[in-house]
Amino acid sequence: MENICLYLIGYICCMDDNTFHIRKIYWTPEFAKFYDSLANRVKLKFDYVFEIVKTERIVSTKFVKHLANTDLYEMRVSVGGNEYRTIMFTIRNVVLATKIMQTERRTIKLA
Repeated sequence: MENICLYLIGYICCMDDNTFHIRKIYWTPEFAKFYDSLANRVKLKFDYVFEIVKTERIVSTKFVKHLANTDLYEMRVSVGGNEYRTIMFTIRNVVLATKIMQTERRTIKLA
């Protein structure tokens, strides 16, 4: 069901092969290796966020946030209880996906 929902989101947002791309995204070998290890539903969400980054002039901070006092950006992908954060930087309209951080939402019990 989730795959269908993400497909519908992509369809509604006109993410087809004829979409005009404002930015190009290049992956480092480390990111490519990480991406290949992901489950299909997580890859679909990453692809969705990458399409937003490539096609939208103004990207919501829900997906990409500028890191203070740096030239770096943090791309955020949330799937279920997991959050994936990718460090990116830009040169003109070229974006490079570099490092990956993954966190899980957990309930912490105090003893």
